[in-house]
Amino acid sequence: MTVMQDQYLAKSLSNRLQELALSLRELGGLLEDGLQYDEAIEAIKRCKLWIEWTAIEVGIDGAAELVDLQVKLARSQLNLSRFWGISAQRQAVARQVILDAERVAAIALALGEPQHLVG
Repeated sequence: MTVMQDQYLAKSLSNRLQELALSLRELGGLLEDGLQYDEAIEAIKRCKLWIEWTAIEVGIDGAAELVDLQVKLARSQLNLSRFWGISAQRQAVARQVILDAERVAAIALALGEPQHLVG
């Protein structure tokens, strides 16, 4: 395990999902702004890792949603250089990422664990 993985997995499942939702919102903001391509790529990579480390713990329905999200993120990562300069496409992806962040936050809330994430 990496240090980042150890730190992430040390948190409660609910807090990890909330952190994932926050990171997705950050990614949505980076896509909306269109100014920090490298940071957007890093945010995508981080979210994909967090999903990989977390999906198995959220039950079959939640895991399926997270895996679908991971596939969308992988597609965005592969195509980001193509649509980065096209504001309308970048904005559409940003809107979808922000909706996905809301869904991940809802999964976290459905777990019923207390939320103590500072962010």
